[in-house]
Amino acid sequence: MSKKILAIVEGEKKEPQLLNRLFDTYKERRQIVSYGANLYDLYERIRSYYGDDLEDWDFLLFLREQEADEEKKKIFDDRYTDIFLVFDFDPQDNRFSPTAIQTMMIYFNDSTSNGRLYINYPMVESCIHITSFEDDSYLFSYVRLAELGQYKTRANEESCCPDITQYDQKIFSNIIRLNLVKIQRLLKRNERPSGDLYDILKTILTLQIDLLKRKAAFYILNTCLFCIYEYNPRMIDWLERK
Repeated sequence: MSKKILAIVEGEKKEPQLLNRLFDTYKERRQIVSYGANLYDLYERIRSYYGDDLEDWDFLLFLREQEADEEKKKIFDDRYTDIFLVFDFDPQDNRFSPTAIQTMMIYFNDSTSNGRLYINYPMVESCIHITSFEDDSYLFSYVRLAELGQYKTRANEESCCPDITQYDQKIFSNIIRLNLVKIQRLLKRNERPSGDLYDILKTILTLQIDLLKRKAAFYILNTCLFCIYEYNPRMIDWLERK
C-alpha cells in the first residue's frame, strides 16, 4: 500500500521546505500544513478544547474545527496512512512546560492513528547544523539556553550543508545517520536504533528536559527526518558499506 502522508509543522517556511525536499527525494505523497505556532500553543488550544483526558482528544477534528478556510477543512477530512508532527523544543518560550511537551509526546505516539511527534532540538535548523560529515564533532554538540537567540545564525554560519534545496539521498542519509549515532551514544546503546523509534524519542525528550534543568543546556538533535527512516531503516546501510 502506498503512503499518503499528512505533516503538521510549526513554521511556514523552513519546515515545509525541508519536508517537501525530503518527500520529493524519496517520492512520497504528502500534504503539508503549517500550524503557524509552537507546540505549547497547540497543547493549550487542544487542552482548552477537549480537557485533560487524552481519550477525548481528536486531533484531526480539532484542526478541522479551528480552520476558517472551507477548502483547507477538506484536508482534515481525507484519509492518511501516516500523520507526522514536526515542532521545536522551544525551551525559551515562557509557556515551556515539561508536562505539556511530555503529554504531547504521549498522545502523538503512532503515525497511523493520533500521529507521531518529532521534536527538533532546539529547532528545525538543527538539520543543517553539521560542520562536517567526516568527523564526530556533531556527536558532542550542544546549545545553552542563553544562546538560543542567536542559534539560527550560528547554525547557518557553521553548516557544511546550509542549502536545503540541494539536499539529495546522500545528504539526507548522512544527516539521519549522524543523529542516530548521536542518540546511540547518548543512550549508551550497543546498536544503532532502527524500526519504530517512539520509545527512544520519548527517552530522549526526558533526557533533554533533565539536562535543561541541571545545566541550562541540551544536545543539538534533529529527529524529524526519522519519519522516513522509521519505515525503511535499511535506507542508510549503504553508508556503512563504503
